[in-house]
Amino acid sequence: MRNWLQQIDEQTERARVIVLALTDYAHHRPLILKNVDINNIVDKTMLLVRKNLGTQVTVIRQIPQNLSIIADEQRLQQVLINLLKNAVDAGGQQVTIILSGDYLDNLNLQGSYQLGKLLITNDRRYVAISIVDNGPGIAPEVLKNIFDPFFTTREV
Repeated sequence: MRNWLQQIDEQTERARVIVLALTDYAHHRPLILKNVDINNIVDKTMLLVRKNLGTQVTVIRQIPQNLSIIADEQRLQQVLINLLKNAVDAGGQQVTIILSGDYLDNLNLQGSYQLGKLLITNDRRYVAISIVDNGPGIAPEVLKNIFDPFFTTREV
């Protein structure tokens, strides 16, 4: 119960920050940088999106213990939420999602891994976080718009 209450408190704060970000959209909000444990942020994210994933969605985690970065925790969590939800929305209820990460110098960057990686600096080291799924991918005509704020392919 204590863990759930802590999650409610943390996610209420996250929602408050999102609302502030939307209201201040035209203004740049400074980054709130702190040491973020990647497994901890993935745990928190999975608690939030678990019911949206459905029972037949498989999430495979390949993240070493103690992988951490200096980052804005709320923004990083929002990126993870968006990518996981998009994988399910586009891939269907039987999609398999592989969520992996490591320090860049520990990774073999061959083949498809070079697509879709998110690189984050950590005291002159880089952390790569990758979310790969077996869905249909992004249509070429949509790809050019994916970084536009509020862009969606869903019906209004």
